[in-house]
Amino acid sequence: MVTDACGADEADEAELLDLAFLRLVWRSTYESGHALLDTQHRNLFEHANNLLIAVIGERPTDEVAPQIEALVADLLDHFRDEEALFRSIGYSGADEHAQTHQGLIDRARELVANFTSGELALGDLFNFLAYDVVAKHMLSEDRKFFGQVQAIRDTAG
Repeated sequence: MVTDACGADEADEAELLDLAFLRLVWRSTYESGHALLDTQHRNLFEHANNLLIAVIGERPTDEVAPQIEALVADLLDHFRDEEALFRSIGYSGADEHAQTHQGLIDRARELVANFTSGELALGDLFNFLAYDVVAKHMLSEDRKFFGQVQAIRDTAG
């Protein structure tokens, strides 16, 4: 039996996802063409889906907190790697995109603190992390530099 970070086994997880009206599904059309960033994006989608399972399963804060911490840590790593890529390819929107990242991180830290102190529901935190950061930012803002990444990859290959 496999158990996730919140204590749900695979059967529980499948049942909870069946009940979910929302699930983030990774599609190949979301790929940037950069292997590391694409792997990180897929992992962030998985984090978001695991949070959804926690929301639906009404998991207690102490069980969910490590999962949230892991998501935010992976998000920080992803933003750092993405910004390094911007610099290496000379992306013209790098500074503006980095400012967006900083705003998302600041908001994430604020909401996580509010969640852990009991001032914010897990569903509200999920909405920010899964929708605003993972889906909306990654599938909208990040796509602005994909063409440049793909052009460099095509030129090099």
